[in-house]
Amino acid sequence: MTRKPSRPGTEPPAPGADSPGVTPNVGQVEQQLAASMPLSGGVRDRLHAAFAPMAEFAKALKAADAEAETLLIAAGDESDIPTLAEHIERNPPSALAIAKLVWKAKSAAVAAGARTAATARHAATTATKTEAVAWYVANRKQWTKDEAAEEITKRYPPTKWRTARDWLKGA
Repeated sequence: MTRKPSRPGTEPPAPGADSPGVTPNVGQVEQQLAASMPLSGGVRDRLHAAFAPMAEFAKALKAADAEAETLLIAAGDESDIPTLAEHIERNPPSALAIAKLVWKAKSAAVAAGARTAATARHAATTATKTEAVAWYVANRKQWTKDEAAEEITKRYPPTKWRTARDWLKGA
C-alpha cells in the first residue's frame, strides 16, 4: 500500500518539535541544515541569528529546571512549600524536569524499601555478629584472632571461619 504524499505545510510536526520541555539542540539543527543545503555566509549568519534567541531560551529553561529540581529535592517539610510554590509560579518546570523528579522519587522509594528489607533479612546475622564480637572483646586475652574465629564457628553455627575472622578485624 502506497501512501499519498501530503500537501506542503500539512506534514505532522517532527517528534518533540513542539513538545514542552524539549530543549532544542541548535548546533544539531545547524548541522542538519548545512548538510541538507549549502548555505552562503550571509544566509548562515541570518539562520544563526534566528536560532540564537531559541538557544538562549533553551539555556534559561535548563537553568530554571535545574533550580526547580534542586528546590524540590531540598524541600524537606511544609515550611519549604511557600518558597517552592513561589519559584514554580515564577519559573514553571518543564515536563521533562517533572518526569525526572518523579523518577527520582520512585527510585528513592524503591531503594528505601529494599534497604529496609535487607536490614530485616540480615537482622539475625547482625545480632550474631554483635554477640560474637562482644564475646571476643570480653575474652581477648585468652585467644588470638584466628583461634577466636575458630571458637566463634563452634559457638555460633553456621558461621564460617572466614566470616568470623572478618568480624574480628576491627575488634
